[in-house]
Amino acid sequence: GDVNEVTGRGRHTSSSSSALKIPEGGWIIDTPGVRSFGLGHVSSASVIKGFPELLPLVENCPRACSHTADTPGCEIEKALASGDLSGIDAARAQSLQMLMETLRDAAEHRNY
Repeated sequence: GDVNEVTGRGRHTSSSSSALKIPEGGWIIDTPGVRSFGLGHVSSASVIKGFPELLPLVENCPRACSHTADTPGCEIEKALASGDLSGIDAARAQSLQMLMETLRDAAEHRNY
């Protein structure tokens, strides 16, 4: 479809909601009119629960660890850096880090 030269966004072509199950697990959801969604209403604990395979690492992190790539002592970052993920998909660990960074940044923005 066409892309708006000013916004760089395409036109919505969806006219009804649909959900596609991904064989590896998860869903792709297409909803008319929704371009993105925020995480401001989601707690970090809820996000972490979405990554059950990472819980053993998270449980060994320092208290108040934000589980982001720049957090000293984060067990997730240590595992990624060493390559010792014990069968955990690195992309999943990185996804958790990115979501946690988004939550942290949103919290910092609210405090201004």
